[in-house]
Amino acid sequence: MLSGVAVWDMLGQAPIRLEAVLKEKNEMLPHIPELDGVRGIAILVVLITHFYDPVQAAAPFGSLTRVISHGGAGVDLFFVLSGFLITGILVSTKDAVNYFRAFYARRAVRIFPLYVVVVFFFFYVAVPISQHYGKDMWVQPREQIWYWLFLANWRHALGYNDGAQLAHFWSLAIEEQFYLGWSLVVWFASRRRMPMISVGVILAVVIGRMVASAHGVSGLFLYFSTVTRLDSLAFGALLSVSLRTREFFGRYAVVILPVCIVLVLVGMPLQVTMLLYGIGSAALVGLATTRSVPLLRVRWLRTFGKYSYGLYVLHYLFHGLFVLGVGHVKPLPFAVLSITFGIGLSFGAAWVSWKVLETPFLKLKKRYKYRFADAAV
Repeated sequence: MLSGVAVWDMLGQAPIRLEAVLKEKNEMLPHIPELDGVRGIAILVVLITHFYDPVQAAAPFGSLTRVISHGGAGVDLFFVLSGFLITGILVSTKDAVNYFRAFYARRAVRIFPLYVVVVFFFFYVAVPISQHYGKDMWVQPREQIWYWLFLANWRHALGYNDGAQLAHFWSLAIEEQFYLGWSLVVWFASRRRMPMISVGVILAVVIGRMVASAHGVSGLFLYFSTVTRLDSLAFGALLSVSLRTREFFGRYAVVILPVCIVLVLVGMPLQVTMLLYGIGSAALVGLATTRSVPLLRVRWLRTFGKYSYGLYVLHYLFHGLFVLGVGHVKPLPFAVLSITFGIGLSFGAAWVSWKVLETPFLKLKKRYKYRFADAAV
């Protein structure tokens, strides 16, 4: 188990004392290069899907269109990663005297700067300019409270319009809500009960989703509401607190992943497809955290993983520009240009964001170190 007592070196070496790591590096879990590669895969799946989306109906890539249409799996992969890493941090710092303050402050330093800049720019620069020229955005200034409070996913779930250029913020909203709630769960629960709790959340969400679907609950609610999307995050949490589960997924990933992919492509009900996304993502994360995987260590893939947050937050702004180009270029060349230039522009913007905005704020983490009763760090 990954606990305050011991955490296994993810490359299969001897267990190490996690408290010692935390007191030396302050909250940093052993770095796993493969996880950067997993992040790279997740963001590339999302980017390719979104930049192909404007011409997806024309299917310029033929049978590959069906594969690309399942880019939502990239979001689930991010969910599993978040569940894995955040749970590891929370369980390992549970004994810190400033557990809540340090955790929330460090999350805010990582998430808020770029997010706040983009939301502010959208509502106080882009929207006024568009209205001045007679163009109307899908989201009105009066609706911005959903975004400032990280509740954007509930707009979709409750059937409001998807927010156009800010539509992708639904997944960030779910993650922020998870951070708030899960930190309380870990605080009150004993370490030995965390695997059971994680399994309980998975079962409750999966069963609840199936029951809701059988009773006619909309696909929008099933896909976007927090209560019906926690299973992927809980899969990540389970991998974090149960070495046995992590080893199982890592050992059988070569079987689990292909089976999940085939079943998804064959066509399953939405609630089953979402479960398959979570299981497949758990298998990939399990593989990355228990085995040395050369493919996931490829430098360019890890680079995409490094800038994945900026890529995700910023790419949809460029997506909106490409939507305007639909109809002016034939579907096949448009798809190639949209994906190529879309990823390129997004990467450039994310690189600037990392250098100019994110890195300076990340240095502020030093002000919010975890403090333990027997040692200040």
